[in-house]
Amino acid sequence: MAQEIDLSPPLTIVKRYTDRDILMTISDLEVVTIPQITELHFSSQAVARRRLQRLSERKLIIKHSGLLSGSRGRPEMLITLGKNAPQIIGKEKQHSARVPECVVHHLQQNWVRIALMKLSAQWPRLILQYHTPSREKQPTTKTSANAFRKFEHDFVPDGVAGITDQRSGKSLLFFIEADQATEPAASHAPSSLAKKIQNYRSYRITQTYKMYEKVFSKHFEGFRLLFITTSDQSLQRISRLTASMAPCDFVWITTDGQIRERGIGEPIWVQGGQLNRERRSILGSIYYENESEQGN
Repeated sequence: MAQEIDLSPPLTIVKRYTDRDILMTISDLEVVTIPQITELHFSSQAVARRRLQRLSERKLIIKHSGLLSGSRGRPEMLITLGKNAPQIIGKEKQHSARVPECVVHHLQQNWVRIALMKLSAQWPRLILQYHTPSREKQPTTKTSANAFRKFEHDFVPDGVAGITDQRSGKSLLFFIEADQATEPAASHAPSSLAKKIQNYRSYRITQTYKMYEKVFSKHFEGFRLLFITTSDQSLQRISRLTASMAPCDFVWITTDGQIRERGIGEPIWVQGGQLNRERRSILGSIYYENESEQGN
């Protein structure tokens, strides 16, 4: 029997800061920075810091300093749940004071999810669903299990998102890979970018991605693989690799800087590694229909 897979809670951008709002966000994202929690709940980082200090005094959160350098070399404050958090959010919710080992990678994934949340907040016609896979909880179906088994142990997406346009009823599936420019491009190592692209290509050929139709209760025709990297140099590196493995039109590449500056739904994406083509939106026709409506 296929195991049930829980979706990540539908976080929303709420510019209010009740204890429960804040703690539920930290529970779901596991660890956050001051800028991230500000983006979701506060009007400024100064307001966020004062509120978090009060939560820390009540042992609802733990503030970790000195583990990560922020802008201009300053220590970046990391926030996890404190021992008294279950009193507010319930004992059944995730409660961990541990900072993930690959915290920089984890925080990059947080920013991608926050960007998706901002997109759905700006476009009410879009419904966002998000799932964070793990090695222990990979969805399978009777038709996908055999095809998936050959690479399931060394292949776990960083995130999986479903976006549904309520107007047209069309649903889009996205696999998210946050790249820190530390993984080899072309090699046989499971973590190499080439191996990841090959795995996702197998997803398409075998239609293994269809297992997420049960997770999201939506119908998908294909998917888009989103590589988010840290610099233009890395973008070019991934694009050249992708182009060399053509056809790879399902691979879309951008930088986290472009996402933060312009928005994840904007035409900031290199499709299929084709650097000489015009940048496109991952929303496809949905984006351009919206732009046309706003122009009228």
